[in-house]
Amino acid sequence: MFITYVIILIHIIFFSSTSNCKECFIKEEYSPNKAIKAVYYEFDCGATSGRSHHVKITDLSNKNEKQVFSIDGIPESDIINISWINDKHLVLEYQDNDNEDLYFSKNNQWDIKIDYNKF
Repeated sequence: MFITYVIILIHIIFFSSTSNCKECFIKEEYSPNKAIKAVYYEFDCGATSGRSHHVKITDLSNKNEKQVFSIDGIPESDIINISWINDKHLVLEYQDNDNEDLYFSKNNQWDIKIDYNKF
């Protein structure tokens, strides 16, 4: 009987802690030398917490990732544009509605300059 209770308890803990959030890929842009990838994705946790939009960069030589930008809100369309000026210079343009929460990383990650511009 005790084992049955333990199994039920484990199932309750596991299933109640499982996240309903999903990460939805939107687009990616490679640096001109294809060494770094910038990925724009949406993180959606359902109606109660809304959506957030993120950009992470990935060093393709060692698969290290760093989140460099996020913005909360539910846009009508893509709210982030990604472009590379050269191998060491990334530009992120974003639509900013004054009520949204923004996160910016340092302007330099792995010797890559990142410019953040509103459009």
